[in-house]
Amino acid sequence: MVSMNVPFRSEDANIPLRARMYLDLVPGLARGLPQAEQDLSPGVLQDADRSVLMEWAAPGSGCHTMTMILTYVNNFDPITLLPTDDALAAHVTWWLNINDVDNDVIVASCPRSEDRDVSIP
Repeated sequence: MVSMNVPFRSEDANIPLRARMYLDLVPGLARGLPQAEQDLSPGVLQDADRSVLMEWAAPGSGCHTMTMILTYVNNFDPITLLPTDDALAAHVTWWLNINDVDNDVIVASCPRSEDRDVSIP
C-alpha cells in the first residue's frame, strides 16, 4: 500500500468535498475508475491544516500516472465517476516509476496517455 498526504486550502461554501485517486487517467476519457477516495468536511480558506490522506494499492511495476481530483461531493457524476464541472475541481497528476530497482527507466520514455489502453470494465 502507498500512503498519500496532500495538503490543500479551499473555500467550500459549506458543501462537503470528495477526493478521488485514479491510476493512468486519460484526459478526456468518458469514464474514470477510482483507486481510492476520501470524503472531507467543508472548510474555509483560513483552515491551514487540511489534507487528503489516502492509501491505495500500487500496481506491480512500470511507469504510471496517479491523478487526484478534489471537488464537491455533488460534482462527481454517478455514472462516469468524474466531475461534471471541471471548473469546480482541482486536479494534480504524479508520474510514478514503480519498482525500477536498477533505476534505468527514464520518465520521458513512459507511455503517454494517448498510448495507453483506455478500456474500462
